[in-house]
Amino acid sequence: MENILINSYYQTQKSEFSDPFRLRMHRSLSWLSKAMSVDDDDIRFITLWIAFNAAYAREVVLFTTSSERSEFRRFIQLICRLDIDQQVYKLVWEKYSGSIHILLDN
Repeated sequence: MENILINSYYQTQKSEFSDPFRLRMHRSLSWLSKAMSVDDDDIRFITLWIAFNAAYAREVVLFTTSSERSEFRRFIQLICRLDIDQQVYKLVWEKYSGSIHILLDN
């Protein structure tokens, strides 16, 4: 359901976005769709991770000072700033906290 809403919003707004952003969102939404269509938790995790990376990744020009970590941090800060109702926070810590703790412990 949420994936349908995201795709619908993107389709109606994509002409407003730059070409690089449209490409990133196309890739991200494609991987998100794949993640939602599989029953295997491992495959779902991997495809969600790819979708997430596709959403925040930017083309990096050689010899810039921007690192992948700073891009990641910038993207997470943007999500947190836009997450007024704390939907992401609730999803992460209420639904996936056990998995996150296992991942961090490893």
